[in-house]
Amino acid sequence: MLRARLDDLGVLVELAEEEDDAGSREEAVRDLGALKADIEALEVRTLLSGEYDSREAVVTIRSGAGGVDAADWAEMLMRMYIRWAEGHGYGVEVYDTSYAEEAAAALGVDPGIVFKTLVAQVDGGPVLTLVPTDAQLDLKALAAALGGARAQLAEPALAERLTGYVVGGISALGTRRPLPTVADESLAAVPTVYLSAGKRGLQVSLSSADLLRIAEARLAAIARRR
Repeated sequence: MLRARLDDLGVLVELAEEEDDAGSREEAVRDLGALKADIEALEVRTLLSGEYDSREAVVTIRSGAGGVDAADWAEMLMRMYIRWAEGHGYGVEVYDTSYAEEAAAALGVDPGIVFKTLVAQVDGGPVLTLVPTDAQLDLKALAAALGGARAQLAEPALAERLTGYVVGGISALGTRRPLPTVADESLAAVPTVYLSAGKRGLQVSLSSADLLRIAEARLAAIARRR
């Protein structure tokens, strides 16, 4: 079909040139644009025609040790991927957004005492969660801990709107509006913890007891070790 359209386009261009027909030239330009778009779409489908290509894919973006600028670029890249996927009809779910691992490396401390703050939704209601950087938030466990049926991570825009912080710098302290907070039970086992101070690349340390008191957080087994 594409070959036939390409041949027809060649004939149309020849006629436009022979008859000096502006209308035919405009039609040829339109047809060329449509044909190019269809060829590019076919190329993508061809590349994704393998045995396992119809299954879901997991994409991990790491900012590395490049500091705040690298973290900003990692977030922009994530948003670009999300827009591209949604624009092509692919469903997207963000499982984890954190720059705390890089913070642990920069501080030279065990990732298990650096906690990332993630905004989740349990049955549609927002909740802040605190989990170690070397673990993932267990959404099923979070839902069960709060007596809910389903939990999911909040979209980045919603997380920023609820907390007043940018993604990658969200803190459990001083959020725009009070939010129920759940910390992984491992937090109680360490005397001092680190967490975001509300800006990417900026961490604050305090005792786990003080963090639980200030954030009015409850403890639950919500972390899944990688």
